Amino acid sequence: CETLITVDGPQMAEALKHFDMTLIRGAGAASRHKDRGGAHAFMAAEIAMAESSGRQFATGPVGERGYWQINTNHGSLSTYDPLGNAKAAVIISANGTNWHPWTTFTSGAYRGRC
Repeated sequence: CETLITVDGPQMAEALKHFDMTLIRGAGAASRHKDRGGAHAFMAAEIAMAESSGRQFATGPVGERGYWQINTNHGSLSTYDPLGNAKAAVIISANGTNWHPWTTFTSGAYRGRC
């Protein structure tokens, strides 16, 4: 997702590496490798853009934090730290296989963000 690279550069690219570590080498690689497993990273980038507009320090209306707007009911997983936020998204999404906890996924608002 090129927007992520320009919005929050290396932090987001590094965060996206947590989705399929063997194939993803940053946000730009996500779209190039969609057919080989990078679909999880591509979806993660689209969700992050829909949730926070790619802003590391985005705060939601009930205290959600970071790129993936992790709700505070997840305790210490809710953080502004890019890597911590990405790890939380990996855990909550079952390694990118279940995005139903994110309203931008269930509403379809994520589509076309990257």
